[in-house]
Amino acid sequence: MNNKAASPGLFETLREVGVAMLAIAHSRATLAGIELAEERERLVRRMLLAVLGILALGLSAAVFTLLMVVIFWDTWRVQVLVIFLCLYAALAVWCMARMRAEAAQAPILLERTLTELEHDLEALKR
Repeated sequence: MNNKAASPGLFETLREVGVAMLAIAHSRATLAGIELAEERERLVRRMLLAVLGILALGLSAAVFTLLMVVIFWDTWRVQVLVIFLCLYAALAVWCMARMRAEAAQAPILLERTLTELEHDLEALKR
């Protein structure tokens, strides 16, 4: 008879542990959602600024190149075009290298969520 009296306590404890685990999972999922939303907003902002910056830079480079060719039309037009071609190619290579370096240094996606999950796992192991 003692076993029957102890059994509901065991099931009640298991239910409470399940509820606690579900609450932890819910809070971690909420944190992950918040982090994803923040990252999406940062990405959209950066992409918009990048597109506007590239457009402005491209237009100004084209106008400047045209101006230089017009100024040196009679004497050095081909040399001026070659110089600008080399300059723009070098700039493009530098930008690609910088972009790769930035991507390599980017933080891990959902880093805070993963850290919290590791803390939870450590707490459960104790």
